[in-house]
Amino acid sequence: MIDADIKGFFDKIIHELMMQMLRQHTKEKCVLLYTELWLKAGVAQEDVSIAARTKGTPQGGIISSLFANLYLHPAFVKWVDESNPQNPFERYADDIVIHCHSKEDAEQLLTKLQNRMQNFELVLHPVD
Repeated sequence: MIDADIKGFFDKIIHELMMQMLRQHTKEKCVLLYTELWLKAGVAQEDVSIAARTKGTPQGGIISSLFANLYLHPAFVKWVDESNPQNPFERYADDIVIHCHSKEDAEQLLTKLQNRMQNFELVLHPVD
């Protein structure tokens, strides 16, 4: 079994990739506009200044879980369904459990998963 967590996932979401993924599901201009505005909304700092957000989405934000699912569907779900259908999995946002048949199977799949996540500029937390 692989128990994986994506390191700093909500801070790493690439805005342009997110928008490309969303465009595959809708052409509604207002949905695309408000999503882009949400993603690019600044972050209030302790000194009351606003820092520009160039990637990521607020963890715990109202729509962040939906963004996580949109982002990880092609990044993980479609990939594992197509390349490793013999490995059932559970995923909630950035937490993933993949069932494997052996330790060797898990080690090989973990390496493939790490490489796959790099394609989306994501990194798995180190395994203890």
